Amino acid sequence: MDAPANPSPSPSGLWEKLIVPIPNQGLLVFGAAVALLFVFRFVSGLLVVPQQVVLVLSIVNTILFICIPIYGILHGAAHPWKPSQALIFLVLGVAVQVSMALVLRGMPRTGLLPVLLNTLGQTGLLLWCMGLGALLATLIKDKNILVPAAIFLAGFDVFLVTNPYLWVGQVLSGNQEVLKQVAMTVPTATAAPTEPAAAPVQAGIAEVAFVGPADLLFAAFFLTLLFRFAMETRKTGAWLGPALVVYMAIVMITFLPLPALVPIGIVILWFNWRQFSLSKDEKLMTWFVAVLSLGLAATGIFLRLGYKPPARPADSSPSVVGPEIPEPADSLEPLREETPLRGFPDDPSDR
Repeated sequence: MDAPANPSPSPSGLWEKLIVPIPNQGLLVFGAAVALLFVFRFVSGLLVVPQQVVLVLSIVNTILFICIPIYGILHGAAHPWKPSQALIFLVLGVAVQVSMALVLRGMPRTGLLPVLLNTLGQTGLLLWCMGLGALLATLIKDKNILVPAAIFLAGFDVFLVTNPYLWVGQVLSGNQEVLKQVAMTVPTATAAPTEPAAAPVQAGIAEVAFVGPADLLFAAFFLTLLFRFAMETRKTGAWLGPALVVYMAIVMITFLPLPALVPIGIVILWFNWRQFSLSKDEKLMTWFVAVLSLGLAATGIFLRLGYKPPARPADSSPSVVGPEIPEPADSLEPLREETPLRGFPDDPSDR
């Protein structure tokens, strides 16, 4: 029997076709993705739902807030960027995020206005990550630089995240208030009281995971370079989002802050390896970078395994709040105590 003239595409092939950027409309699709995230984040911040619904919403939002940004950045990277255009995105995004963070400082985390300001700040984060990634990509003249760059950044990211003596590792292991100000957060709804007689709570800002800005920045950087040099953009884009969702699931299950530049680098190199043609000197440099990257990663892990946190003073009393200080975020605490989910850590570009 003859095969059909137009066989049905495989699931992976269909998915690759769905994420193919539309010619000359990359920034339009990127803007649509940013707007969609804005709506999802704002609505999530206004919801007060039962604990069971919070768990389901957290899982759904984790998938959405990983795939939609990557999908948007993929389309944005297809735009023929000029340095001036990228610089506008960078300056505008930084101005929005920093200004919103300053206004939010000292404000309660509940209510309509804080949710709106936080949503605007997170929008600015996506803008400057896209702009800076595209700006750096315009400076690269040789596609072979992607190989040592991806390898080094992966190892350096492991070193930063696992080293308990550095600022990044300390933030991830302790107070994450600084991380909330600079990272992309995965939002969720506020949990309603479990006791029928309990006082009603007010909706507000609540997070279940974090994505370091360097993860978005270097995703934009690598994807923009893939389009500039006409490499395997379709397969890379099709698998990068799902790979990061699986990686985030591991983070949420194990409660370990894991470096996201590792899966990003693996996906970039896996689907584009045949596109590179390294000279002898470039191969030697790549091997040197690989050894250095492995050494950095091993050092960070070794320091983490042997690290003993300093003993807390006997008279210290965390979480004690004086009666005269208002506690607007009390309604968010049960969720964070029962599901202390952490997301992707901060990265080298955060400093």
